[in-house]
Amino acid sequence: MASCSAAGRTVFDPDRAPHALTVLGEWLDAGKGVPHRHRRHQLLYADAGVVTVLTADGRWVCPPERAVWVPGGTEHAVQAARPFRLCTLYAEPDALADEAPAGCAVVGVPAVAREILRAALALSPSAGSEHPVRRALALVPALVQPLVDLSLGLPLPTDRRARGVAERWLRTPDDPDPLASVARDAGASLRTLERCFLAETGLGLAQWRTRLRLAVALERLGAGTSVTEAAHAVGYDSVAAFSRAFRQAHGFAPSRVGRGAAASASA
Repeated sequence: MASCSAAGRTVFDPDRAPHALTVLGEWLDAGKGVPHRHRRHQLLYADAGVVTVLTADGRWVCPPERAVWVPGGTEHAVQAARPFRLCTLYAEPDALADEAPAGCAVVGVPAVAREILRAALALSPSAGSEHPVRRALALVPALVQPLVDLSLGLPLPTDRRARGVAERWLRTPDDPDPLASVARDAGASLRTLERCFLAETGLGLAQWRTRLRLAVALERLGAGTSVTEAAHAVGYDSVAAFSRAFRQAHGFAPSRVGRGAAASASA
């Protein structure tokens, strides 16, 4: 169950845990973590703040009360603007129902699931499979599955021209250029670019850009940026329009994220 780290410390290997479902908690520094993968499926949940999971196929932004599902074998990195405590459920593939998401996804974490995860963090490794908390842990994947697809994921297109546009907007989410101009710069017609985005991400061109802007704004708010600054940083001239779009996409007001970030920083 254990392996030796580069520093000579013995560390726990969740892929070799004796139980099919295991929960680990750790404090992580701000910034981008090292890309890695696990054999087991993972449910990554942060008690407070905003965490982003990055893969070759996209990025998934995780605000409070949300988690990111990462299928086993997926290379990923975790990043955040502030230090945070990550709670991760590691699950053997055959321990889950067939409805488990096939790819990365943002899911809701209802209160009962959060309490089970917290209880599991305090569970002794010697606690057997009949322990009440271990039995309750088996319910967590089923509790979060009905809330899959909360519009916080951002898949990346694979077409060369569309990928170039996506990377351009990732660098400059406040890019004010009209879509037709962006398409010309990419060497494609607007219709072609629209078709590529829709086929490869499930989102139209304008919809993808809006989702990116709101995801970047969410990350900035998690870092402590004000609502006004976050709105302007992603291309909104009107804070009211930004707040409406943010609430419509995420289901909560942008000011709520700022309060959560402040609480996390003072903890």
